[in-house]
Amino acid sequence: MAKETLNIRIDPELRAKLVKMAKKQNRPLSNLAETLLWEAVKRESMAKGK
Repeated sequence: MAKETLNIRIDPELRAKLVKMAKKQNRPLSNLAETLLWEAVKRESMAKGK
């Protein structure tokens, strides 16, 4: 699957926490962000019964 770029602005404190999480899990920040976004989409879909 081809990947696309998504540029977002986030609070520096949030970014720092995400970087820390990514390092703890030994993966890139972009991979962590994509995983968290997928989890949010899945939760939303489940909540709506889709």
